[in-house]
Amino acid sequence: MNRFKSPMMVFLFLVLSPIAHAYELTVIKVDGYSKPIVLLTAGILPIESVQRVHLHLHGWTQDPKSGKSFRQNFDFDWKDGEISPSESDLRRFIEAYSIHKTSESFPDRAVLIPIARGHCDQYPELTKDFDGILRRIFEVVGMKSDRLAIESASAHSGGGEVLSNLLQSSSLLQKAARVFMIDAIYHDGTRDRLNLWVGTRVEGVTRTLEMLVIPNQAPQKYGSQILDSFSGAPKRLEFQWVGSSTTGTEKTSATGNSMVIFQESKPRQLDHWTIVKTHFEMSLNPEIKRKPSSKKSSR
Repeated sequence: MNRFKSPMMVFLFLVLSPIAHAYELTVIKVDGYSKPIVLLTAGILPIESVQRVHLHLHGWTQDPKSGKSFRQNFDFDWKDGEISPSESDLRRFIEAYSIHKTSESFPDRAVLIPIARGHCDQYPELTKDFDGILRRIFEVVGMKSDRLAIESASAHSGGGEVLSNLLQSSSLLQKAARVFMIDAIYHDGTRDRLNLWVGTRVEGVTRTLEMLVIPNQAPQKYGSQILDSFSGAPKRLEFQWVGSSTTGTEKTSATGNSMVIFQESKPRQLDHWTIVKTHFEMSLNPEIKRKPSSKKSSR
């Protein structure tokens, strides 16, 4: 699936990769960011051999005053801003959203999740020195930063604003090929930065902006505006996922970069939280075939 360093690593991957629910969670604290940072790995390969990283920024999960989680089934309470959530709380949070599926499916990829309290009130620390924070994280865990590639990134809810800023400011994110916005565009500025990102050609990288949205909400509106900026012909995508129908519209620009918006068809089951779990499970499932349908886009 990717480049392994030795025949022994290939053997370990082939033998151990079928094991389900095998992931390791490491909680990291480094200078420059006051809250914990979670690193997920498969635990199959030595951490120094991991060469690919997926960055995920979660959304506004707790009330900023009380610290009470908006959705107990998915998020943890963080009543005291000075005390970090426990490892068990973090593990429940990650598994509720199925974020760990990425590590289980791709043993050579790590998932990095900066944790924030309330209205993402720690995220300004992250944007201030993102590259420096990442290099300190990699040094702490023994990953070789000179051989690492942050190949993809995702954001949910308010995390989209932060990620759109990092895509413009971080040198370590310039080679990212795929960005997933999971119901995560709520401002003109977020839209404009993402439009610039997917519209810019980088040597050796073909960029894809993928959005899973709740129909008739702000992220769908802003995402459609980005899609309208593409001159390419639209392709209609349709597939089934967990008993519901999902439709999408995809366009490719003259530069080769592409964008696709997915949404659930009626009857609708997803909400702003469950859509995250669906994204991480759906995007990693190899059985899903995203083939253009014979129907013309209604756009």
